[in-house]
Amino acid sequence: MDSTMIRKNLLVAFLFGALAWLQAAPLSAQRVTVPGGATATMVWQYSPQCGAGNDYPDVPARPFLVTRPLPAVLWLAANANGFYASVGLGWGPDMLALLQRGTAAGPTCLPWLPLPNYPRSSPQSYNTGLWMVAPITTDGTNIQALVHNEFHGEWTGDTSLCWLQNPQSSIFLPCNYWNMVSASSSNGGLGFFQLLQRPAGTNVPAVALGQPYQVPSDANTPTMLPQGMTAQSNILQVGQYYYVLVQQLPYQAPGTKTPPQSGVCLYRALVVPPPGGPLTWRGWDGNNYTVAVPPSYPAANSWPLCQPQLGSQFRFSWSYNKELGQIIIVGQDLIANVNTNGCHIAPKATAATVDSAFVYMTATLDAAGHFSPQTPETCLLQINSMANWQGSPSVTGQAYPSLLDPMSPELSPGDLNFMYSGKKPFLYFTQLNPVGDNNPNGYVRDLVRLPLTVTGGTTSR
Repeated sequence: MDSTMIRKNLLVAFLFGALAWLQAAPLSAQRVTVPGGATATMVWQYSPQCGAGNDYPDVPARPFLVTRPLPAVLWLAANANGFYASVGLGWGPDMLALLQRGTAAGPTCLPWLPLPNYPRSSPQSYNTGLWMVAPITTDGTNIQALVHNEFHGEWTGDTSLCWLQNPQSSIFLPCNYWNMVSASSSNGGLGFFQLLQRPAGTNVPAVALGQPYQVPSDANTPTMLPQGMTAQSNILQVGQYYYVLVQQLPYQAPGTKTPPQSGVCLYRALVVPPPGGPLTWRGWDGNNYTVAVPPSYPAANSWPLCQPQLGSQFRFSWSYNKELGQIIIVGQDLIANVNTNGCHIAPKATAATVDSAFVYMTATLDAAGHFSPQTPETCLLQINSMANWQGSPSVTGQAYPSLLDPMSPELSPGDLNFMYSGKKPFLYFTQLNPVGDNNPNGYVRDLVRLPLTVTGGTTSR
């Protein structure tokens, strides 16, 4: 596929998105499986090339196509310590097989965002640790991106923001406030992305909790979750709207039950033609998309919260699958919560160590934005969670799953964002290599992939 084909199909993709496929009738039988004998292959191998070694995949892999100066696949696949641009090394039918740090202009250590600034920071700025997490482009030149922001009260040096003050190597989640901001590029990701700020140094929230940061007062607080809106998926387009899955984490007072509005919400934004942006996101209220995002840090608990439509496990990745005529949603859950019979074990993991699983479900999403689950949570791959990996130095862990199909631009001509999948997609994830002499701080992490098989029936149109 060349740049002429990409540009010729942009208008069709913009106007219709995935609408035709999402209106397909549900299937009576469908499965997403790891084929027997499947092996994991390396997409990106850790190297201390950028960031003095502090460079590793810390979010689900998010590729997108750009058209300047040459057609290329760019990736979001790094962390907050510089968030280095990544570019695909191949083209053709398997353009998502390999990547390296760089842009369409060639290999380089280009940071897309500023370095984190935790000491003396404040939750009001939405401008501390920044992770590029969800890109979207309609023309291959102008790119919008959701950026995950983390405020860490325990790293500010200010006990009024968190009673516990730790060095940056130790995280205390109850003092965290995580939300999302926006960044954009108008040159195909060839340089630094511009953060939407007002005033300078204060990022405008893109998807943020309608509650201010609340300092936990109890040293024995039972919750180990942050506050905010976090762990969003990639972005899908249906008709004239973009949709994203977002995990909502309201404040949980010590000694209380998990708030009923904890879970994964759908947010949507009207597609804006290039150069476009910034996108205006609104959340599902139970009947419609009316939940507005605070335009700045909320001064009081007066902003409504969204109504979750999924459990917190389904927050990582979703894809329109043409074989099923439905959306496949990929997440992570404890193996105690899913049936693992016949479910493969991740490479370099064992039955004696696995404690979690990458899981999937299917759903439909119609033109009005109504979300309808179709098949229940199902085990896809048994894994060692990050917590299990951190507690066992000899264990290889797995994290940050995403379902991607290199054939997406062929399955839906004009798609630049790998929103589609067919019969033979891949499960991409971060491999957390064992901590030891060659990996003392746990930064040696690789991006790998496993082939999947999607089996369905004939859908009626």
